[in-house]
Amino acid sequence: MSKIVITGGAGFIGSHIGERCAKEGHEVVLIDNLDDYYSRQLKEENIECVLASGKATFVHGDIADLELLRKVIDKDVDFVYHEAAQAGVRISVQNPFKPNDVNVLGTLNVLQASLEADVERPVSYTHLRAHETPEHLVCRLLLE
Repeated sequence: MSKIVITGGAGFIGSHIGERCAKEGHEVVLIDNLDDYYSRQLKEENIECVLASGKATFVHGDIADLELLRKVIDKDVDFVYHEAAQAGVRISVQNPFKPNDVNVLGTLNVLQASLEADVERPVSYTHLRAHETPEHLVCRLLLE
């Protein structure tokens, strides 16, 4: 089975991907900074569902931290699902550097760490695919 890292793993999409992958027997590593833009309690419940689904671990950290990503995304990782993002327009008006740090720098860090670890396939899906069922999303991406 594969080792899969999921950034934004406490969010809706990331946790559903993680839950499905863990149930299929894959080793899953969730990474999330538990940003309070959405309910922390809901994120913690999402994490618990994934951890209860199979071989899964949670890393509390930020994708803006390249050194952390280099530790999490190692040579044993087969796939990276990059689902982390700073949501919301209001935050970009209040603090325009925060979404840039997460959405731009964070994405570059995920790609850099994946490249350095020779990850077979880093995958990034946007909210536009969020209405697709996790079963179709995960199965298709692993088989493509």
